[in-house]
Amino acid sequence: MIFVICKQKTKKKFATYRFYPYLCSAFEENGALAHLARAFDWQSRGGEFESRMLHTNKKQPAEIQRVSYLMEIFIYLLAVNVVAFFMYGIDKWRAKRSKWRISEATLLLMAVIGGSIGAWLGMKVWHHKTLHKKFRFGIPAIIIIQLFIICYHRFVSLM
Repeated sequence: MIFVICKQKTKKKFATYRFYPYLCSAFEENGALAHLARAFDWQSRGGEFESRMLHTNKKQPAEIQRVSYLMEIFIYLLAVNVVAFFMYGIDKWRAKRSKWRISEATLLLMAVIGGSIGAWLGMKVWHHKTLHKKFRFGIPAIIIIQLFIICYHRFVSLM
């Protein structure tokens, strides 16, 4: 894998730089820049193509890749849970003011795609949808199913 830094001159005072990862084998590295120049067609845009290659032929250890993967999952789950939490608060605010509401299917979908903890906390904090059976029993059921999937995935990955 190589990383290519491309500089494109513009009519403005400063040039713009773009950073492109490019997957290729060691045999293809000589033709990589020509391929990128053709792919992005810098010359037809009136730009000047300059580049530098940063070689990263060393493979990352599996532990680093795993930590990176887990960090991405953590950030995704954190974002979805925060969004789900505030969606319940917004829906409660709209319900009090008789405004257009967020549909129940959307609220449940946020729980299914990973925001179940945020949805459950939103129900408790905002006291919203606590009397509806599909929310009172559905959100905890989704949490249990998601925890089961995580435990199963963890168990299978250890084997």
